[in-house]
Amino acid sequence: MPAYCGSSTRSRSSAEQLQGKDFSPGGKGTGTELLARTFVFPTLGIEPKWYVGGMPDAQAAVKDRRIVGMGKASAVKNPDALIMDIMTSTRIRILSWTPEQVQKVQAKYPFLGTVDIPPGTYKASWNEKSLPTWAEGTGMFALARLPEDLAYAFAKAAVEDTKPGAEGIQAAAYPAVKSADFAEMTATLSTIPLHAGTYRYFREIGTKLPDHLKPPETK
Repeated sequence: MPAYCGSSTRSRSSAEQLQGKDFSPGGKGTGTELLARTFVFPTLGIEPKWYVGGMPDAQAAVKDRRIVGMGKASAVKNPDALIMDIMTSTRIRILSWTPEQVQKVQAKYPFLGTVDIPPGTYKASWNEKSLPTWAEGTGMFALARLPEDLAYAFAKAAVEDTKPGAEGIQAAAYPAVKSADFAEMTATLSTIPLHAGTYRYFREIGTKLPDHLKPPETK
């Protein structure tokens, strides 16, 4: 999930207020940068002065007030460590997006999804209610000819690794995904059909799947 943050000392709560301001769209070469510079901001007619660099550079620039904010990929239900670090010394908030903005962007790029940051994820007044932001799921992709049993095994290993008592290999590498429900996240965020093996596993564990995720070969 890309969270785009702005300085709350300048009363920024919406993306329009980034017009003409120094702002980092995310780490150079990341999906967060691509989403901001290619899809969302141009569609909405918002043109910040893009600050290009790595995440440590952008983090330092926000703290030093050389830029007004930055984009950062983060988990949905867990606060991001980098954002929390900036909050200790700088008043920032995660920007919200209006239904009209979301509709305009999705009309041009229907494959882009949204997700709500739950209330209280960040201990701040601006997160007393849920915050809509753009969804940027990271997942595994495969050709349809990948054996069904192998795709089934991949999906099962990823989903069950985050359950209580499991080995937690993924969370050891990226703590923000601890206890994440990858099956539910896939059902909510994915915009393309699932592999037949993944589809079979999700059906077995009772995940409710929308029709557009059904593999063409199973219809």
